[in-house]
Amino acid sequence: MWNQPLLFILCTLSCFTGAEAIIRATGYHGGEAIFVCPYPEGYEGSQKYLCNSQCRYDNDVLITTDKAQSGRYLILDNRAKHVFTVTIADLDDADAGKYWCGVTQSGKDLYSKAKLDVLPDSCCDTFSQFEGVTDASASISCPHDQYRNTLKYICRGTQPSVCLRQALVTSIQSGNRRFTLNDKAWNEFIVTFTQLTLLDSGPYLCGVQSLTGFDHFSLVQLSVKEWCCVTLNNLIGTVGRPLQMQCPYPPQHKGKLKFLCKGDRHYNCNKVVTSGRSNSRFKLQDSVTSSSFSVRITELRAEDAGMFWCGSDTEWSPGNYVKIQLSVEGQRMNFPSYSSRSPTVSQQTTSIYSTVTPEAEHLRPVIFAASAVLAVLLSVAGTLVVVYKRRSRKTQGAVVKVNSGNKEKATDSGKGKDAEDIYANANVDGWDLYHGDDADNHGDSLYQNFSTEGVSCHETVA
Repeated sequence: MWNQPLLFILCTLSCFTGAEAIIRATGYHGGEAIFVCPYPEGYEGSQKYLCNSQCRYDNDVLITTDKAQSGRYLILDNRAKHVFTVTIADLDDADAGKYWCGVTQSGKDLYSKAKLDVLPDSCCDTFSQFEGVTDASASISCPHDQYRNTLKYICRGTQPSVCLRQALVTSIQSGNRRFTLNDKAWNEFIVTFTQLTLLDSGPYLCGVQSLTGFDHFSLVQLSVKEWCCVTLNNLIGTVGRPLQMQCPYPPQHKGKLKFLCKGDRHYNCNKVVTSGRSNSRFKLQDSVTSSSFSVRITELRAEDAGMFWCGSDTEWSPGNYVKIQLSVEGQRMNFPSYSSRSPTVSQQTTSIYSTVTPEAEHLRPVIFAASAVLAVLLSVAGTLVVVYKRRSRKTQGAVVKVNSGNKEKATDSGKGKDAEDIYANANVDGWDLYHGDDADNHGDSLYQNFSTEGVSCHETVA
């Protein structure tokens, strides 16, 4: 084409084929737009190009198939489908306007008129407001007037150009498990958020795919607030005994369902009992006049310990619930008081067994073993005391005898009359230190029953 004289490329609308059909492309500021330009069979090998303005001069030509990419422009020719596409990237407001899709041929070229719309990459002038609270769920309504079977989606932010690519969830593909999309209504679709956090606050775009190439969007603003005014009530119960929980609720919830559930978090707790339904151990009674309901546990169990939530609002709005931490204690063992006369070991063991409750039946072997060990220790201690006293008395007696009754020292060989007299009448048993009733009347006979233990035969006594 471009080797032809300039006269051949100067044309009016009358020389363009397909002038009535306008090829449209739409893009967002900073994004991209694509022209789809069809051509007749037989021109597969011909040169294709895109030009703007009136396409009268060489510098009006933006790109040709001689070079697939040039700056912000990319051209691809699909000869099998007889269509070529031109992509314009990094769009600016100045890119909006008229274009021409051209096909080179001998004589006059084939042209198709095209138009590009560049839109601001932001939305929208108005928005809908929705609120939620942390750890709860919230539903967002996205109205639309498009066909029901078209693609629906939602993304975070206000940029339509990247919304579909960054969609949290779509009507044909689930995204994060925290988000679900319901497209049952003909004029709106609902997006539900679960386990909300403060970070979920912000703008969101609801998108509906359009057959014209430009999707329709609506803007929603989600505001997530912290739970407020939450107080924790602590209750302590005993195994096997009844317990009652008191649950106040807002006066406007008198006609709503009341319930008690158990779990660390209210959004995933398991309902234990609800109003209108009976439970074998949990009884719920609603008092409309006092705007409260009570739950009575007839027989408390150890596994009942944990966090409970009283509720009258399934949406878990702030302040519409009560949080209760329940602790469960086992029954205590009552040991008997002992009289001044201590019972025998066997009596103690029997007494201990008699006070063990059925819940503590498994402690019997432990109690019996402890009693047996205690008896052995007491017996050994008594024996040691007797031995210690016996030896102490013998040692004291030997010292007195040597110092007062013997006038001559024993020799190293053990000879001497006095040394023999010391042990002449010694009592081997060693239990009685005195031969008679009065020690003062016996003199040297004081030690006649002294045991031979404690003094060596070859020991020199001072």
